[in-house]
Amino acid sequence: MTISGSPNKNEVVSRSRLAMALAALQVADLVATKTLPQFGDAHLDHLGVPGWLRPALPITKAAAVLALVVTAKRSTPRSVVSAALVAYYAAAATFHVLSGDGSTKAAPAAAYGALAAAIV
Repeated sequence: MTISGSPNKNEVVSRSRLAMALAALQVADLVATKTLPQFGDAHLDHLGVPGWLRPALPITKAAAVLALVVTAKRSTPRSVVSAALVAYYAAAATFHVLSGDGSTKAAPAAAYGALAAAIV
């Protein structure tokens, strides 16, 4: 950050790259959860994800990708998107912990959340 509180060019570039990396990871996650059987209804049942919430998950993931890409080079909107994703990934990690999953199963959501926090 500069003395004025504005991010310098290098910080903007690296946060843009982080946003694009998180978007790519989110695409991979979306594809995996829609195509791999181990992430189907039985998995969501185990996690305790309510049925009414399930149809929103792929929409939310796709919207996150779009929002990250569109705001990657615009610091304020990118920070808003990233802050929302911190909450999303915190919820995902919490579902894993509350379902009795070990830390290895909660780790991806926690890592995505940490990446989103770094973008804020």
